[in-house]
Formats: sequence, structure tokens, C-alpha cells
Amino acid sequence: MKKFKTIALALLCVLSVCFWSCTASVGGGEENDLGISITLPGIKGRAVFHDIDEVASYTISVSQNGYSVTSKDAEPGETVRIKLTDTGDYDINVSAYDSNSTKIAEGTASVTLALGDGYKQVEVDIEPYEKNIGVNLTASWETPDSDKYGADDAVRYDVSIYEGQNLVNTYVNVSLTKTFNVPYYSTYKIRIEAKKTDLSVVGSGEATFTISKGDTYKNVSITIVGEYKQSSSDVGMNVSLNWVEGYKRETVTMGSWPQSLADVSGITLTATGKTYDGKNAEYSGSDGNKYVEVGNSYYKVEPITWRVIAYNSDGSKKLLADKIYSCVVYYRTDQGTRSIGDKTIYTNNYKYSNIRAYLNSTKNQFETDGGTPTQYDVDWTNAGFLTSAFTTTELAKIKTTLVDNSAATTTTDSSTNQYACENTEDKVYLLSYKEASKRLYGLGDYAGRIIKTTDYAKANGVYQSGTEGYGGEWWLRSPRYTDSDYARVISYGGIDSTRKVHCSDVGVVPALTVTE
Repeated sequence: MKKFKTIALALLCVLSVCFWSCTASVGGGEENDLGISITLPGIKGRAVFHDIDEVASYTISVSQNGYSVTSKDAEPGETVRIKLTDTGDYDINVSAYDSNSTKIAEGTASVTLALGDGYKQVEVDIEPYEKNIGVNLTASWETPDSDKYGADDAVRYDVSIYEGQNLVNTYVNVSLTKTFNVPYYSTYKIRIEAKKTDLSVVGSGEATFTISKGDTYKNVSITIVGEYKQSSSDVGMNVSLNWVEGYKRETVTMGSWPQSLADVSGITLTATGKTYDGKNAEYSGSDGNKYVEVGNSYYKVEPITWRVIAYNSDGSKKLLADKIYSCVVYYRTDQGTRSIGDKTIYTNNYKYSNIRAYLNSTKNQFETDGGTPTQYDVDWTNAGFLTSAFTTTELAKIKTTLVDNSAATTTTDSSTNQYACENTEDKVYLLSYKEASKRLYGLGDYAGRIIKTTDYAKANGVYQSGTEGYGGEWWLRSPRYTDSDYARVISYGGIDSTRKVHCSDVGVVPALTVTE
């Protein structure tokens, strides 16, 4: 869901309007005061779901350890200062109401106050509730032409909605008269395609429409024009696109990794000196392919396929691997803790995890930050996924991503998680629990989250269900909020679950952000 943000600011009301979010700050205060000050936004440049312009009032609630401390009502654009008497951890809830006193948005945040902090900075993400706007589509075929395909040739109709060049949503097997929602006020293109059983397109039509503030649903009519029979368009759907939870998703290939079990009989193999996962040797075959040995078997090195799960405003794309490619533990033991100074590091701390170091081909951050490494803090420099999977040219396209590891990303059961770690800056990362549940990523239901395991990953220990249509288990970066030695996973049936951090049968599904 699209967001508008508030940033709490101590002395100055500052409103920042950006493409996706509206932000207001929380800042410092007098030396002897302790508390928060929130500047609530009063305008917004672009409506997403319920528009911020519809907010008539806010209610700010503050609690500590599950008990209410105070609450206060506020006007849009008002700076509200809330003085707190005790140090410690506080939970903040901001609710937004329209002129009918109906709640249309809310958000939460956590802040820790210590003596001398004054009015400390905090950020609240306000999630607007969904507002129904969109298009009423009526489609019909053109006058029949014997040289073209017609209604009798179509077995299903698929609809795609675009904003500019960006795909907003795709709907599969719809009727010729149907209502579709859009996420915000803008100008859209809607396209309908008529298809045969083999998904080849036999007819299509499109139209544009604009949804402005105050609109609900626009009525749009489209005439479906048939393709000429035996035309070059009658060759099936674009193979660079696949269907995920009703969305037409672009896929890309980038990097390479051992995947399929191969028969190397009659092929001369020469060691290249490269290894995968720090142990499995690569060989160059006389057939021009590369192979990796695991035990007495060989696995062909093949291109990695990625789903594009998000298009960012700067033109970059967020990618998720389409298979479970490797087998690496989250951390190598579930026993004990580590420490840096007076800070306790639990085994499900993602920042200091084994799997994060593996993905980014680095030392464990624990050692980098001054900790004394243990036998479980593996150095993956030049041996992990990043440097093994990509060429120098490909590495240059991978962006460093600010990875959100906040408590809010780890669970829907609680806004706090004592095992959540600081945000990290990574080239490669795992999805969070929140990301792995996003409908707009194609991960909104069990089926969308089922990911199959490669032969290579299975040979290294990843469990692959034998049930038809099921996959393997794959790690998320989020720690379970009730235990220090469990991390979240997606199970072979697409259900979110948790596993001990040292479990060796859970696989890796990398994610990354790339430029064009």
C-alpha cells in the first residue's frame, strides 16, 4: 500500500512532499525536557488511496510497555509537543480521521528516550486505508471480418493497466464488462487482450482515462480489433513475461549459478580454480559449459532468472530470484550471544548474521564493527554469492540498498521486536516478513510465495517438498519477535513460519536492486 509519512520535528514545522510519501520530522528540544514533538502534514501533492487532503484531524497516542501514557488530538499542519516524564521505550500511534470522524489512515513508531535526549527524532509511517477509485470497462468486438480472428476464437480476456510506461496491474481471465480499481489519481492506459488456449493474442484494444480528485469510477468503452489470421502476432505471449498472482511480471536474467544436474559423460573437465559456496569446485567443460562438482555429481552453471517485483521512481528495479539457489544457514549456531561493548548480539540479528555476509561476499559485520570473531563468524570475502554470481559489468549495475530492518518489517503481531537490528546497506539482501507478504510484489498469497529448489541447492541440503506444486523453504531476514534464536522463513507450501537460525535445510532466495 502507498504511504504518506510524518516526521516529528521539535521546533519547526517542515513538510516534505515526495513521489510516494509525505514526511514530517521529530527533532530536538530544550535541554531539560524529555519527549517528542510531531509536525502533522496538512497537504499532499499526490493522492494515494485516501488522500491526506481529506484528513480533518489526528489523534496521537503514546504507550509504554503496553500501557497507555497519554494521547492528544491535533489539526493537520499543527506541531504537537508531548512531554514525557520517564526514560525508556515508547510506542507511538498516529490515527487520521476525515470530517465524518472516520479513521482513514494510521501509523506506528517506536522511540527510546534517555536522560538528556530532549525531544528525540522519530519517524512515523502513516498507512492510508484503501479508497475505491477506478474504471468501469465495457469491451466489444469490431464488426466480424473473415480474414481476422473474432469473438469465437477467444477463450479468455486479460486486462493490463499502465501509468505511463509502468505496469500497474494485470487481471487474468476477466469478462468483457468489469470494474477495476486503480491506486491513485493519474492518467492511465487500459489494454484488453483476447487470447486462445495457447495464450496467443487474437485481438486487442486499448484506451486512456484520467482519474482526478473527486472522481470515483470512469466509464470506458474499448473496441477489440482482431488480429489477421496467420499473422506474425499469432505466436504466443512474450516469453520475457510471466504470470504471478494475477500480475504480468517482467523477468530478467543476470548473473550465473550452478543449477541443473548434468550428465558429463564424454565431456573433458578442467578445473577453473573457482569455487561456489566456498567449497564446490568449478570446471570448464570441453562442450563450452561450466560445471560445479558436489559429491560425485555435477551441476551446470546457468543464468539466474529474477522476477521484477518493484519499479522504483529513480528507474531502478527491485529483483527477487525465481528459485532457491543455495543452502546457507542464517547463523551457524543457535547457542549463546556475542557482544560489542555493552551491546548484546543475539543469534537472529540480521546485521551480524552469517547469511548477510554470504550474500554480500564480506566478513561478518560483527568482526568489521570491532567484535572478536568466533568460529561461527565466517569470512565470505570473495567466496559468497555476490562475487561468485556476477561479472564485473553486472556488479556495476547492482545498487547499494538501504535495507529496512525495523521492528515493523518483522511482524504483524506486534509493533515491537527486541531482536530487530539496525538498518543495513547491502548489495544483496533477503526479503523481510513484510515484503514477503506484499500483494504488489506478487507475494500476497501462499501460491505466490512457493519457490522451487534447484538441483544444486538440493544437493547442498535444501529440503524440497515431494508434494506436487510445492517448493522448498527459504529464509527471510526478519527475526521472530518471541525468540532470540529463530528467524522467519517461507515454508514449502508458501506459509510464513519460523526456523532455528542454524537449520541447514533452508534455502536462499536473494533480492537486489539494479539500474538499467
